[in-house]
Amino acid sequence: MTQPVQNPNFTQQSPNSPAVGFYTSTPQNINSVMQPMVNPYSDTNCKLDDLTQKVNMIFDKMSTLDELSNKISTFDRAVQNLFKTVEKVSKRVDDVEQDSEILKKREFVRKAARELRDTHFGISEQFPKEVNDKRKELWPHFQEARRQRKKAFFKRDRLFIDGVEYCPSKKDEEKRDDDVPRRQYNKQGARPKKLNDPGRRQRRSSPH
Repeated sequence: MTQPVQNPNFTQQSPNSPAVGFYTSTPQNINSVMQPMVNPYSDTNCKLDDLTQKVNMIFDKMSTLDELSNKISTFDRAVQNLFKTVEKVSKRVDDVEQDSEILKKREFVRKAARELRDTHFGISEQFPKEVNDKRKELWPHFQEARRQRKKAFFKRDRLFIDGVEYCPSKKDEEKRDDDVPRRQYNKQGARPKKLNDPGRRQRRSSPH
């Protein structure tokens, strides 16, 4: 009868005993093992959030700079307009001062001219050609108003009669033009002869 021989290197284990090299439960240090793998993703998300906030801050600052630049441009234009306005006003003030000085001198000369009434000398104000032409046109109306004993005077090229500016109408101008040859005829004593009268030539050439 043969008997089994026991192998000294073989150890029989119970079916309920855990296998060598395997864990029947979660190890205690699993969190410490997984932590290095989870932390990189968390750090990346935090960095992205920080970067997004910084980019938004940069855009906000850029928009603020744009608004500030627009305000500076608007202020600069306002200052330039104010400078031009002040320059124009200063020029007008200078012109007014010059005109007032000229008026003072003119009034002084006009008052001094009264001293020359009984002499052979006189002083008259000089005007530009267009002013003199306008005064010549209004002169007959001035004389007519004086003949009617109305208060008439000139202000440069404007005629005032009884304190109201006189503006001649077209009818007055036509009437004045018609009166001019009549006055000339009255001074001459007879109607002037017409040199280009064809009837006069025929009367001369006809036999007597």
